[in-house]
Amino acid sequence: MSRAEMTARFKDESPVWQARVAGACWLLCILAGIGGFIVAGPLIVANDATATAANILANESSYRIGFAFDLISGTSYLVTTVFLYFVLKPAGRSLSMLAAFFGLAGVAIGGISWVLRLALLVLLRGDHRIASFTQAVAPTDDRF
Repeated sequence: MSRAEMTARFKDESPVWQARVAGACWLLCILAGIGGFIVAGPLIVANDATATAANILANESSYRIGFAFDLISGTSYLVTTVFLYFVLKPAGRSLSMLAAFFGLAGVAIGGISWVLRLALLVLLRGDHRIASFTQAVAPTDDRF
């Protein structure tokens, strides 16, 4: 058996490589989350939605960069969850499946948060499609 074949076989059988990839993705998740907080965090004004909306509109690129960091964080956590499943599988399939379920549930909740963040931008920018929808749905004075 050649050295390359032995190395490839060792990588397939050893969870060390998978654990290292999971750790690197987890580190990327943490760093991207911190980056998103640093970039988009100052736009949020506590207890003042009007000031927050004005900050987001004034610094839309920062808000979008923060969103991109959060998207990178969520994607890397998804990869982390998959690799941790395979690393923990020898310890117990049901336990690793439970951990993967909770990891995927967290990513799903984060996905809902990402959609809401994009919806906020659409609403704040006053997109013409939204304006026509609200005019069609809004009640007229004749009904009352």
